[in-house]
Amino acid sequence: RLRLAGEEREVFMVLFLDNQNRLLAHEILFTGTVSHTEVHPREVVKAALKHNAAAVIVAHNHPSGLAEPSQADRRLTERLKQA
Repeated sequence: RLRLAGEEREVFMVLFLDNQNRLLAHEILFTGTVSHTEVHPREVVKAALKHNAAAVIVAHNHPSGLAEPSQADRRLTERLKQA
């Protein structure tokens, strides 16, 4: 299942890619509340290593319908890039 639309809670999904950017696997790693999901970069890295991924694509939904990234989203993106 790759669709995040329609989820009642925030979910954080990771797509794991090989070195040709082909999809190896996808997982919902975290599920939160209607307005927040706690994401741990260490767990994202662990999952990427488990799948032997060369790259990842991360995504999460906003059940509120507001598509604009929050400051927390921007900070998380930076923490994930550093990891």
